[in-house]
Amino acid sequence: MEALCNAKALILPSGGEAFSITTLEAMACGTPPVVSNAVPEEVLVDGVNGIRLNSLNPIDYADALEKVLKDDELWANLSKNGRKFAENFDHVKIASQYTAIVSAILKDFDMKRVSL
Repeated sequence: MEALCNAKALILPSGGEAFSITTLEAMACGTPPVVSNAVPEEVLVDGVNGIRLNSLNPIDYADALEKVLKDDELWANLSKNGRKFAENFDHVKIASQYTAIVSAILKDFDMKRVSL
């Protein structure tokens, strides 16, 4: 994780991603990701919290990486937006959401049991 947090960018030319924890980890570090379109749009919005390419061509990745590294404003915006997006996946926040769901299910179950 330290290497990822010290990197200037993450390159992920993947042919298939279910959710892409790696991309979220990079964002949490403030490391802008440059990924393939295999990373779901729910995780990465092109130009907002990373760069998405519709290609697996190494030259396309090199060009995108060069753009991110040469444009300080772009890098800073991708980094800031990525960190903010990754906060949605904080383990405490997710655990609280699961607890609320389970509590609602149990409450509904108890209400049905009482009415029987």
